[in-house]
Amino acid sequence: MLCHRRKKQVMCKIDFVSQELMGNTLIRTKTLAEGYDVCDFHIIGKR
Repeated sequence: MLCHRRKKQVMCKIDFVSQELMGNTLIRTKTLAEGYDVCDFHIIGKR
């Protein structure tokens, strides 16, 4: 089984794929899975 940290990393990567499928761009500089205290992200939508 995947450990909790690895599960978080996988979930964070899925965010990029799901946003791309919706035509958006996800920009993320920090994640909880990487050990930061926040998840810092921006979504740029299609115009």
